Order: sequence, then C-alpha cells, then structure tokens
Amino acid sequence: RVLLEKAQRTLPQIHDQEIHTHINALFAEAWRWPEEERQQAARLIEQAYDLVGWHVPGAKSKQKQKQRAKKEKRIQALREGRQA
Repeated sequence: RVLLEKAQRTLPQIHDQEIHTHINALFAEAWRWPEEERQQAARLIEQAYDLVGWHVPGAKSKQKQKQRAKKEKRIQALREGRQA
C-alpha cells in the first residue's frame, strides 16, 4: 500500500526513467496484493505508460505493437494476481 501511495503521489513529478523504476517496483510487489489494490496498481501503471509511452521512441510499427502487447499482457497478469 505504501508503494502504491508513493507512486500515486510522485508520478506527476518524476522523469521517464524514474517512472519505469516505479512501474517495475509495482509489478514486483503488487501481484501479491488484494484485488482492489491490484486493480489500482494496474490503472496507475496504464496511466504511467500513457505519460511515457507504451513503446520505445523511434521503434518500427511492428515493434511498437509487440512492446505494447507485452506491457498489456503484464498488466493483465497483475490484475489476475499472477506474476509476469
């Protein structure tokens, strides 16, 4: 819970690399949380990807699709309480 609250508080104020650090920390911990908190974490991660992008800038179209699909799969696993 503390990690989720910290990420929600600091997300608007941090740089891209720091956002990725928070995202990875949430993925590492949040899959064990109760469902409601997992859902909040998943929404927060989606918001973070909306801020920094779902793919590496300059990637080709097919690569962008693969990167986004991989991230969406990870988020879905989090929602279901599975480690991805």
